[in-house]
Amino acid sequence: MTESVGSKAARIVLEVAEGIKQEGREEGRVIGQRQVLQRLIESRFGVLETAVHEQLESASPDELICLAERVLIATSLHELFEILERDTSITAADRLMQEGREEGLVIGQQEMLQMLIEWRFGEFGIAELDQLESASPEERTRLAERVLTATSVRELFGS
Repeated sequence: MTESVGSKAARIVLEVAEGIKQEGREEGRVIGQRQVLQRLIESRFGVLETAVHEQLESASPDELICLAERVLIATSLHELFEILERDTSITAADRLMQEGREEGLVIGQQEMLQMLIEWRFGEFGIAELDQLESASPEERTRLAERVLTATSVRELFGS
């Protein structure tokens, strides 16, 4: 039994919404960690100068953990933050995260475009689906811009 367009679209919307919520949850977690760490640093070393505050704000989640471990033993702000100055290289985890983000971006764009196209025009053919899945970022942008004005799937994909 095939899934109806409406239930498939609803499922995709729920998946996209959950992904957005998860991303927000992760951002909130990092903000919370940063706030607690800032309180600890200020309790230990006093109010942060702007440059130090900016360093803390730009620290990655992994760097925040390093700073949290060091805040208990560092004897100065310089000693605390020198770990960030020494290790400015991109870690393997950072590279993987970026790759995952880029892949997720493409998947999210494709899913949203597919859902919008199906809502607007109904199911569409394998050739168009293949075209959507292999579309470059520029082509996906063009499709997104045209999905509201095109009168058919054929016109949308320029066939």
